[in-house]
Order: sequence, then C-alpha cells, then structure tokens
Amino acid sequence: MYLSIPSVLAALALAATASADKFKTANGVYDVDASNGCRGTSVPGMIEFCVDWPNARAHFKFAGWTGKSCLKETSHSWETCGDYSDCANSYFTPVKCTW
Repeated sequence: MYLSIPSVLAALALAATASADKFKTANGVYDVDASNGCRGTSVPGMIEFCVDWPNARAHFKFAGWTGKSCLKETSHSWETCGDYSDCANSYFTPVKCTW
C-alpha cells in the first residue's frame, strides 16, 4: 500500500506483500505489521500505526505530535513480487481526521 502525506514524509509508502509488510519513506524501508488494528513500528519516531481495512483508512502518529495523520484508501492493485507471490498495493491519500 502506498501512503502519501504532506511535508516531512512526502514519499511515504507501505507495500503489503505475502511475506512481509514494508513501510517505505524517503529515508528508508522499514518492516511493519499492516494487519488490521494499531501497533508500534520500526519506523524511527513513529509511536502508533493503525490500519482499518474494513473502512479503507489508516492513521499514524510520531513522538512529539499532538495529533495524528489520517489517510483514506483511494485504489488497490495486485502485482507479482520478486518471489512470484502476489503483492497487494493499496494507495492512500491524506484526509481530515474524523475518527
């Protein structure tokens, strides 16, 4: 899944694959658990990462933030990964937080 937010993390992405979920930023690639629900991540400074697949939305928060950044899924596609497994790509855009 690809996530797009303004400012510091402009090139933010999460690729959900059959073997592992990856959170991609301009500063690196990090392993995350993109299953439904909230959890911490290996992304430096990120203290909360939540995915709500049934409602096609997500949000995350970094240490020191008073609020959170919210995202809404806008499209979804499948591709074959390097190991010939299926990889899901979900594309998200920033939205006003209403949850």
